[in-house]
Amino acid sequence: MTQKNTKKRISKVENTVDLNTGEIIENKVTTTYANNEPEYIKLYLQDISKILALSTKGEKTLLALVRKMNYDNEIVLTGKMKETMSDDLSIKKNTLEHGIGELVNSGILAKIGNNHYLVNPNIMGRGRWADIQQIIMKVMYNKSGKLLLKSEFDYQTTLEIPS
Repeated sequence: MTQKNTKKRISKVENTVDLNTGEIIENKVTTTYANNEPEYIKLYLQDISKILALSTKGEKTLLALVRKMNYDNEIVLTGKMKETMSDDLSIKKNTLEHGIGELVNSGILAKIGNNHYLVNPNIMGRGRWADIQQIIMKVMYNKSGKLLLKSEFDYQTTLEIPS
């Protein structure tokens, strides 16, 4: 499906007025075109949870963690942050740790350091629209029904995700 109108027209009118007479001396119209956001599908985290067969604990943990994600898809958790997240979710800190482990095992997160995680950019990302508009995500299934996610970027990125 193609988008009918990919540009948005923005017109700006500037009038130069003679302050003594109130007469408009010059009328200048500037028209610029900006890209509209392309068509998209809104996907809820609960749907991602279902696709990846996450438990309720994993889904709640994912929701809490993506709020902490930076523009490089990284999440760095301090002990205090984990305590606050546990309180917000009304779960024990140990349950949160298990939820994080589930997300690592499912391939949503990759542990890259002590309490330092990378969110799989094939699944989700955070950033300005200008930075992420060229990302294309494909959801595929192999012959045995296993979910395969593939994303294409304008730049090279490699992330090993456990299967």
